[in-house]
Amino acid sequence: MHRDSLKWMKKLLSEIPNRKEKSVCDVGSYDKNGSYVEIVKELGFLSYFGIDIREGKNVDLVVPESGNWFEVVGRKFDVVISGQVAEHVKRPWLWIKQVRSITASRGFVVIIAPFMFEIHEYPIDCWRFCPDGMRVILEEGGFEVCKVGLGDARVEFKKETISIKKDCFGVGKCCT
Repeated sequence: MHRDSLKWMKKLLSEIPNRKEKSVCDVGSYDKNGSYVEIVKELGFLSYFGIDIREGKNVDLVVPESGNWFEVVGRKFDVVISGQVAEHVKRPWLWIKQVRSITASRGFVVIIAPFMFEIHEYPIDCWRFCPDGMRVILEEGGFEVCKVGLGDARVEFKKETISIKKDCFGVGKCCT
């Protein structure tokens, strides 16, 4: 998890009203090199629950890569977040429907995914997202689009290489 993703998730989550009453589910919560759990706690949300397709640090429940997540999770959340995950999903247009299945009525979804980033197979790396693409993914999941955009660009110099990194974000609301 890179620092810009943490910064943007904090900013986007801070805009959600009545946080003390809202439960949060983190899709792709496995803590490889950072997670959003501390941000959720700091902002005073009611609870945090992490799901992923593999066991590990910060994972409360393992869900299948495909199939019905709601049947496995057994509940819905007021806010579903996912950062630095969508690029690793084979079929994001199906994945977003699984995200929707665990989002409560009038709940929010917050997604952050790369716009510009080096290939990082974990275990695969399939996609990069533009604001229009993020809008389409949210709409495909049945969410009303609240906000889409691009984060700040950062340049990294490593030995003889230069990389430019920038994320795309999307916030949607479940209106049913």
